[in-house]
Amino acid sequence: MTAGGDLDNLSVAAVDSYAANADGSATHFASGGLDVRAGGDIGTGYFYAANGSSLLSAGGAFTSAPGLSSPKGSLIALGNARVTVEARTGALIDGIMNPTLYAQDATTGDLSGQYFTYGPDSALTVQTSAGDVRIRSSLSTLIGGGTKGVAGSQILPGSLIARSLSEDLILSDANMFPSAVGQLQLLAARNISMSGTLTMSDALDANVPTPEHPGVVLVPKVPAQGAIHASDPNPVVVAAGRDITTMTLSVPKRAEIIAGRDILNLSLRAQNLNPTDLTLISAGRDYLDTTFSPSVAVAGPGRAALLAGRNIDLGVSKGIVTTGNLQNANLPSAGSGLTVMAGLGQAPDYAGFLQKIVAPDAYNQAQLVSYVEDLSGRSNLSFADAEALFSTYGVDDQRDFLDKIYFHELELSGQAYNTVPGAGFSRGYAAIDAMFPNSRTATASGTSPYSGDLSLANGGQRVAIASGMKSPIWPGAADASRIVIFGVESSR
Repeated sequence: MTAGGDLDNLSVAAVDSYAANADGSATHFASGGLDVRAGGDIGTGYFYAANGSSLLSAGGAFTSAPGLSSPKGSLIALGNARVTVEARTGALIDGIMNPTLYAQDATTGDLSGQYFTYGPDSALTVQTSAGDVRIRSSLSTLIGGGTKGVAGSQILPGSLIARSLSEDLILSDANMFPSAVGQLQLLAARNISMSGTLTMSDALDANVPTPEHPGVVLVPKVPAQGAIHASDPNPVVVAAGRDITTMTLSVPKRAEIIAGRDILNLSLRAQNLNPTDLTLISAGRDYLDTTFSPSVAVAGPGRAALLAGRNIDLGVSKGIVTTGNLQNANLPSAGSGLTVMAGLGQAPDYAGFLQKIVAPDAYNQAQLVSYVEDLSGRSNLSFADAEALFSTYGVDDQRDFLDKIYFHELELSGQAYNTVPGAGFSRGYAAIDAMFPNSRTATASGTSPYSGDLSLANGGQRVAIASGMKSPIWPGAADASRIVIFGVESSR
């Protein structure tokens, strides 16, 4: 369906069906896809794609149709399908649903058999080039009061990709269907904000009603019931060019939460499934908690990192913890290591630290070889071979190793100060100057680029700290940054 101008109050469906055979089996008749295009706006459309791939495209915006008493966006219904919504000047999506999930009305009897027709590859992509993306949870308003079983929070397909290439992304309360290949990508050129909780389910197959085995649907919103993403190499990605504000997110795999400026009041439940997994939270400027509720918990093995270009202030929140397999017995018992770094206005000089601290020391050389062999699966590497491979690794893998060497150097420096006359803290200062050049007044050629504070005001907060904050803290360093810490519980 194509229009040169606007399409308003349009309902389009491509449906499928099951037909019962004499032997009790069923034959599935699949649908085709939808191709709906408007040169202008698409206002308050109702679209259903049961199978296949569909494209809904507006040269203007997906918006509310004119003349409505209250603004209403479009409803996107899908089954075992992949639907792409593209708009130029904005997208207002007021509901996303799998129609067979909801109980049917009938003049006689109660048709209470409910089931999902989502498949593992079911996906919705919403993208705008020059406007906001708003995904709201208003199913009861869109569908009307005559339909039974409209859930308070809508259940999305297993994959959701939402991109605002120039403006903001605004989300509402929702759950996602469990899928071993399900993906979640939330991207905005400016800000991302959320009301409610977005949960990516990890529910077991036995708890998901199907056409062959219908039943009363229990919303599959358990985010840590299994480990269905163990072979999924892709993290959950939430990235904003400016701020991420008031986001509550529960996901059953590793996540990357990245803001170009600030992250404010983030509540995150993530799950590392493999020893090499990293859950990363990175703010270009500040990471701030201003209420009691926000907290971060990372289950499973691997690593978790919280990085900020300036300040990390956990306020009176519940803090940051790694929980191992306490919340999900299907995970390994080993918990994630946790790195917290504030004041990263300039990236640490990892290459310089490698050359000045690791390369000249036999012990550190051996540690690098062991680390690279573990990651690469190779054996009997020389230091030169290991160093060459290490240089090809991403900054996250390099940081994990070099932070450990950095703190080991500080530990050795403290021991030397107490056991070797006249040793002082020279070894520790050498490590600081190599990793964080210009961070100490004694050796700086100008203002330190590592300016920021770490604040934990709640005595009940638990933070496991595995790396430096701002200009690294060291006994006797008069120019060390101000750090406010109360009730810190270290996992090391």
